[in-house]
Amino acid sequence: MSQNDSPVKTILLGLRLPLFLLALVVIVLSVANVAADKDLIVVATLDGEDITRGKLTKVLRDLPDVDRPLIQNKGDLIRALNAYIDGEIKQSYAKVLETEGKIARQRQAATAQYFRKYPDQLKMREVAHNFSEGEQNAMIADIDYGIDAEEDLILREQALLFIIREAIQNGTLAISDEEFQQEYKRETLLNPSAYQHFEYVVFDAMRFNQDSPGLDQAGALVTRILDEGESFETIINSIEKIDPARVMRAAEMGNDPASTRFSTFWNEVSGTEIGDIRGPVVIPSYKTIRSGPSGESVEQTVPDSYLVLVVRDHAAPRAKTWEEARAELSTPIYIRKMMGRLRITHGVELFTDDLPNPAGFGDQFKGSAISMGK
Repeated sequence: MSQNDSPVKTILLGLRLPLFLLALVVIVLSVANVAADKDLIVVATLDGEDITRGKLTKVLRDLPDVDRPLIQNKGDLIRALNAYIDGEIKQSYAKVLETEGKIARQRQAATAQYFRKYPDQLKMREVAHNFSEGEQNAMIADIDYGIDAEEDLILREQALLFIIREAIQNGTLAISDEEFQQEYKRETLLNPSAYQHFEYVVFDAMRFNQDSPGLDQAGALVTRILDEGESFETIINSIEKIDPARVMRAAEMGNDPASTRFSTFWNEVSGTEIGDIRGPVVIPSYKTIRSGPSGESVEQTVPDSYLVLVVRDHAAPRAKTWEEARAELSTPIYIRKMMGRLRITHGVELFTDDLPNPAGFGDQFKGSAISMGK
């Protein structure tokens, strides 16, 4: 072997491989080296440490399927990188504040959050008695691990809110009217119905149990009032004397479009005017507070019912002004301003031009290898 021959070359020659196989080996090794080199490209810095392409890839790949963001373009990838960085910053404060006893783990909330994410796990737990002891132990350990992770996520948000509250109290964090107006304009541009006063009604009603006799009684009462001209006031007063629990006075309801719980009620009542009679109107069970025998407040569950009601007041939905929406606008503004400060404190810098081609990232490629692109 000459002095210029490398050990790898000598081994390959010793194997006496065909020329095309030698070329293939060289290509494979070259591609592997290029991929490894690309993994080392720095896409961001945090606390003086580099976040590389390889690190970002691993972070996204290791996320649970339910938490992995859908990444279809570079903007999605930038948001995912920012979310990871923000999470790491909040985690660093969460550890300190928990140690100092200023925030605490919320096991109950974490458990509820976990089973909302993974409803199948709740079903599995309910039939755990059908499994062997080993399978039960493995399932319990898996659930506990998942709940621990949810506790960490909740703790992060607690830490951020704690920092924000402290900054507000000591006067170092505030929101100007101009910032409120800019946030309002941006949000309503994206979603014109973002900040609304819901439609609402105030009504008096007579309540009937939701069974066939109840429906028949409610229907007959409506007939007496609307067709035969009997006074709603006379009837509701007489019922109230016999059974006050069957009467609702000055009840208020708001029509939240995001909730379907009272949709049957609003199908009948939406758009009504003062003095309108409606019924039978279906209303699902709800909780109310009544005075007990000694004057104490007692929570009571009112079962599913039919109502015959008269509208006492009504307001159509309308957009809130930015002043009226201050409370809703303030939280996202405070969070954005504080995270901006914390990112500066922790030396965050992004190199978005060095991010890989996003093809292959995200939950649309669950279980697949992540392509680093160019």
